[in-house]
Amino acid sequence: MSLVLGVTSAAWVQANFLNIDYGQFTGMAIQWQDFTKTAPVNTAIWVVLIMLPAVVRFAGRGADSGAYWLGPSLPP
Repeated sequence: MSLVLGVTSAAWVQANFLNIDYGQFTGMAIQWQDFTKTAPVNTAIWVVLIMLPAVVRFAGRGADSGAYWLGPSLPP
């Protein structure tokens, strides 16, 4: 469930906030070398957003592993 939430969140952030302007799609080749700085940043954001739900879920298993602080639908 954490993986689904992470991938869905990352896709939503990519679609709404991380779009870059490739110019007009006229059939000409895209100059990918112009986007070498955005690819690592987008990849890092994807990795963080995919891992974040699992990290938050497992961080909640600290002192009181029976506490459902993430919501009643998630098992401990």
